[in-house]
Amino acid sequence: MDDILHIADELTDAFVNCDAYREFASIQRRLNDNPELKGMLERFYKESLDFELKRLAGEADFEEEKRISGQYADIWLTEDGRRFMETKNILYKTLRTVFEMIEEKCSL
Repeated sequence: MDDILHIADELTDAFVNCDAYREFASIQRRLNDNPELKGMLERFYKESLDFELKRLAGEADFEEEKRISGQYADIWLTEDGRRFMETKNILYKTLRTVFEMIEEKCSL
């Protein structure tokens, strides 16, 4: 188990030192100086998740989807908003790939 924790520590170091994470952290700091954009992002992610849960339950409506799409467009039009979403996506994909690699190697 100590080997796993050691490798996890090394993976964490590699992750926080990659270009995408450094850019993400830089944008995150700039968002602290831009409460309007930060609030837009927080609302978008929360409401998108709520919408997705409703959609999976068959309770979502078109007007709500349109509103959330509008939020996305408003964020995408700002440089920091767009880069935040892009780098967050890259980081999620990287973590998902690592998890899939572990899952594949561990499958019986």
